[in-house]
Amino acid sequence: MTFDYHDALAKGRVKGAHPGGFYLTKKLLKDVKLKKEMKVLDIGCGMGQTSLYLAETIGCHVVAVDKHPKMIENFRQHPDVQALPIEIVEADIEKLPFADEQFDLILSESVLAFTKLAQSLYEVKRVLKKDGIFICNEMCLQEPFEPAELSKFNSLYQIQEILTKEGWLTKLKNVGFQNLTVVEDRKMAEELSDYTNEEKIVDNAGTVIYSEEVEEILVEQSLLLIEYADNIGYIVIQATKG
Repeated sequence: MTFDYHDALAKGRVKGAHPGGFYLTKKLLKDVKLKKEMKVLDIGCGMGQTSLYLAETIGCHVVAVDKHPKMIENFRQHPDVQALPIEIVEADIEKLPFADEQFDLILSESVLAFTKLAQSLYEVKRVLKKDGIFICNEMCLQEPFEPAELSKFNSLYQIQEILTKEGWLTKLKNVGFQNLTVVEDRKMAEELSDYTNEEKIVDNAGTVIYSEEVEEILVEQSLLLIEYADNIGYIVIQATKG
């Protein structure tokens, strides 16, 4: 069995691997003005960093979903989970095990790009309540590069394409999302140069449990993002279900 990028995140117990890190997550959630009575779906929850924050600081009911069994196992072992309003579900977001229109807010942090996008977006829209909010933070192509260069990302992440800003907006519109707002749109070069903010450094810090195979993949990722820091970045889009 191949040991891949997501296996490395799970085995290394990486808390936050999404662009902008936990610092950006807190900023986005603050701007949404969450209420305790809201029901939130955290898709691709990983180690549960965002879900725990929502449950601890807001007290809203959080449903956390991930299809990687080791991620789910790690999250369930967190000492605070039992005392918080969090439901942890092992499931594929391309086929969510929930009835229609269940959630007031759905979050996706570096998840959709690794899925069959049309199906995942359909499922997100299906389980989102009318007038509910969807926020996605995903890898974005900022400057074009050659197919041979794209193959390096395919090899690391097992993805077939990296969408541009226009591509992401089109995909969301095609599924029927409305009121699309681009909240962030940054090159990795900008993100890397911005790490002088002390609060950002503290928020995004984390301990990784290294093994040879975990280190190999995470080093490969770091070098790739540095090499293509002007081509690759991320986009955060907020949308609603009309």
